[in-house]
Amino acid sequence: MIRTIFFTIIFGVSCTGFLFPKSVEQNPVHFERLTVDDGLASSSVLCMIQDHRGFLWLGTENGGLQKYDGYRFTTYRNIPADTNSLSNNTIWSIAEDAEGILWIGTAGSTLNKFDPDQESFTRLPCRSNDIKPGGHENLFTTCVDHKGNVWVGSYGQGLFRYDRVEKIFVHFSTKQGLNANSVRALLPIGNNLWIGTYAGLNKMDLSTRSITSYQSQYPNGPGSQAVYALYTAQPDILWLTGQERGLYQLNTLTNEFTHYPVPENDSLKVSQSFFYDLCSTPDGHLWLASRGGGLIRFDPGQETFRRFVPQSGDPNSLSNDIVQSLLPDVAGTLWIGTNNGLNKIDPWNKPFHTYNQQLYGSGGFSDNTVWSITEDSAGHLWIGTWNGLNRYEPATGKFEVFKTHDTSTIRSNVILALRTDKQGNVWAGTWLGLSKYNPSNKDFTTFMHDPADSSSLSNNSVFVIAENSDGFLWLGTNNGVNRFDPATGKAVAFWNREIHGSDRIRSLLVHSGGKLWVGTKRGLFTLDPDTRKFTHIPLPEDQENSRFGVNYITALMENGNQNIWIGTKDKGLKKMPQGAGEFRPVNENSFREHSICGIRADRQGKLWISTTNGLFNYDPDTRRSKPYDQTDGLQSKQFNYGAHYKNKNGRLFFGGSNGFSSFIPEQIRANTHIPPVVFTGFQVFNKPVPIGKDHPLSTHINNTETITLSYDQSVFSFEMAALNYTNPGKNQYAYLLEGFDQHWNDLGHRRFITFTNLDPGEYTLRVKASNNDGVWNEKGASIRIVITPPFWQTWWFRTAMVLGILMIVYGFFRIRVLTYNRDVVREIMLRFTSKIKPTQYLVVKINADVTRIDCHQIKWIKAEGNYVNIVTSGKPYLIRTTIKVIEKKLPVLVQEQFVRIHRSYIVNINKVDTVYKNALMIGPDEIPIGISYQKLVKDLRKRLELAGV
Repeated sequence: MIRTIFFTIIFGVSCTGFLFPKSVEQNPVHFERLTVDDGLASSSVLCMIQDHRGFLWLGTENGGLQKYDGYRFTTYRNIPADTNSLSNNTIWSIAEDAEGILWIGTAGSTLNKFDPDQESFTRLPCRSNDIKPGGHENLFTTCVDHKGNVWVGSYGQGLFRYDRVEKIFVHFSTKQGLNANSVRALLPIGNNLWIGTYAGLNKMDLSTRSITSYQSQYPNGPGSQAVYALYTAQPDILWLTGQERGLYQLNTLTNEFTHYPVPENDSLKVSQSFFYDLCSTPDGHLWLASRGGGLIRFDPGQETFRRFVPQSGDPNSLSNDIVQSLLPDVAGTLWIGTNNGLNKIDPWNKPFHTYNQQLYGSGGFSDNTVWSITEDSAGHLWIGTWNGLNRYEPATGKFEVFKTHDTSTIRSNVILALRTDKQGNVWAGTWLGLSKYNPSNKDFTTFMHDPADSSSLSNNSVFVIAENSDGFLWLGTNNGVNRFDPATGKAVAFWNREIHGSDRIRSLLVHSGGKLWVGTKRGLFTLDPDTRKFTHIPLPEDQENSRFGVNYITALMENGNQNIWIGTKDKGLKKMPQGAGEFRPVNENSFREHSICGIRADRQGKLWISTTNGLFNYDPDTRRSKPYDQTDGLQSKQFNYGAHYKNKNGRLFFGGSNGFSSFIPEQIRANTHIPPVVFTGFQVFNKPVPIGKDHPLSTHINNTETITLSYDQSVFSFEMAALNYTNPGKNQYAYLLEGFDQHWNDLGHRRFITFTNLDPGEYTLRVKASNNDGVWNEKGASIRIVITPPFWQTWWFRTAMVLGILMIVYGFFRIRVLTYNRDVVREIMLRFTSKIKPTQYLVVKINADVTRIDCHQIKWIKAEGNYVNIVTSGKPYLIRTTIKVIEKKLPVLVQEQFVRIHRSYIVNINKVDTVYKNALMIGPDEIPIGISYQKLVKDLRKRLELAGV
């Protein structure tokens, strides 16, 4: 409802005489153009849709399929050797199903199924075997019904329904009741499919597949003429257009037709007309695309038509009179496909109207550098430029130029200031004096400096003109202030003799309190005409920096509550509240960074401030500003000092380096559409990543939930877009990388994010964006990022390393244990052999036998589990025998002559003095038996050495 009201206001106001210029009154709708220079693949746009994500898809003639995100066109074309590419580069129709699949009808009788996520095409030949192929075989129209069935209307081959389960086409032709086998339009409504053929209208019941003809039996119907377009915006009302007779409305309950004939003109003859497409906008208007007759708007309430056609020299008019396709998008923008590019009518565009030589030609407008503007009592607009004075007449939409060529006209072509006085005279300040234009006799009178006449102007360069209540003119010149009497032509000069350099006057303000405020290159002053005295009004910077100040005062304005606003060259905007006696700076960086050229207040009290870097709307209550520039329709970013004016209707004018712009502030509306946010590209090391099994992307980046990268893919970038098509260059972006950032990062208008050398781990990238007027989509878009570590940082590698280290430690431990055991046994044997003489022997009892082993034959004794291996040089059998007997007879041996010591050693009990706890006593020596192997051996060796062994 709000959008409908908005459109009604916009188009309604546009159709009235409220807008100033005649050219705008005749053609108030502003067309923006996109051409092949902007990336369009073909000048001829045959069809369009907007998908569920918000992307625009265009079908072109010989240019293929294109996706548009507001910044860039992505093109899909036929690749001869690739069967997964588009079958033909001429696209007649596009439809989207509930799964986001695009069904594309092309030339050549092939239906293309396109998966945007995989960016792959499947070709489905669509031809009937019982109808002989014709010469064109185009698939003119495609749609998807409420059950998901895909319907295709062809040229000469009839109607097809694609069975997605059986993957076959079901064919319908005149044999099943169609009026003709050439089907140009399809529109599913509920359980019915409306069919526009080359011989009239049909309706199919989708349940029974029965077909009803509206060819001739319905009064006032289109009869047997071709139906090219079908549209509905409300229940039970069907709109249709076709050949010759224009627009029809069908009440589907009563089957009654209403005919609305489209008026003829020189370019559109009803008998030869074709209306290719039909749609409506939220304001309730219907739009018709005609061949040769331009774009036609129909108001159903008033039953009136209005035609839009190309205007020579007007870049804001329709680009071509052959209109082939129409699309209203979700934000209310109307897209128009023509035979010469893509056009759009954007309801959110700012109503700035610009005038320059590009629009009117050098013969109509004298120069693009505008220094001054005013309006006379007759409603004529006067524009002072660097090369002549221009008068614009709204009634004719033409300019008249005044240049110096004789004494009866203006004396200089450089027009620095303009003012219309109470009598209706137009005063022009120039490089060569002050000129007056008298509208009654249409003549100029010029007043100049005369060194011999003290009542003449003090200087010929007049930069600013103001008028007081007595009718006197105050002139700011390069040599002081002049009070000029229009009745006598005499001037009184006022110089600021006390302060050198401050007599170059750039702005004047006749305050309602009676004072004259004077802005100079050396600061701000007031002038008392009676005493002829200037008083310096110090601003904060003046007091801080120098006696006479550093403020170059470029603009002065008083608003309704008598506040004084001061614009400076490079020190920002100042405000002096009425009665406050002190100035307050306005904390706006936009004003401080660039020079202020002019200040005007609108009827709502907001300030419009022209600068050398754009136009700003400043709200004194909220202290916020909104910038505008050439992308919004203004003449450029560069405005000129003094080139500003407000007329009695509240229309504002600002001039600059490329002409001048006008607008009514109350007509400017903020774009309230919240744009979808999508990812549009992904790069690794600045190279686009394709979709495929061997790549990080298995589907399109916008449909990817998680992307996995290896640690060595250390530089990667994301591209995103806010799908707002109104001045997308002003969309703003911000991102937050969860797992890394604590706060949102502001990207401004930049829509690329690059990450380098992120640590391995898991992150979530969140992106949000705003439209051109700062309305944010806070939800935005997100994607999970997994960066895998190098193998030496993986858990399995670290686990293997720990286990390996443990195994090494354990192996080292085992080696030390075995070494210690060997040393202990050696020391035991050393101790045994030290107690016997060389002829003595070691007695080992095996069963009932006693075996004597000469000590010189013993190589070593090794601990093996619960027994001891005795290795000799002469009796190797003792090794095996000892092992077997000890394993078998250990309990008996322990009870008899052998003793088990701490699970490791078995020694003849006759040689053991004492066994207790963990120690073996052999004579006076103690051999500890435990786990501290190194200490044990060391201590044992010391004791043996002390014993002299």
